[in-house]
Amino acid sequence: MVKMITFLPKGKRIAVKPRESILDAALEIGLRLRHVCDRKASCTTCKVLVETGMEHLSPMEKKEAEMLGEGRIAQNIRLSCQARLTGTGSVTVVIPNLYEAPKATA
Repeated sequence: MVKMITFLPKGKRIAVKPRESILDAALEIGLRLRHVCDRKASCTTCKVLVETGMEHLSPMEKKEAEMLGEGRIAQNIRLSCQARLTGTGSVTVVIPNLYEAPKATA
């Protein structure tokens, strides 16, 4: 079974490579997901809400858990730079801080 990520609110889907992070998949299809710390799990700008498929993601490591805190973990929040697809199913995530490229002006 192909591993898929669906990104909301845009509804974009992508088949992902083994162990690919949610962040890398988002960037690959042109979603501009903030990631200030350059994938080091030292900020929370790339956080996403895992709507479905949490069981198909890599376990949360200590550094990510410390950055998020218990409250966010209970709400199915993950750092997209750290969460990788490991299962064979699909995952749906909501990107709360998606930002659009500025529109070109004539």
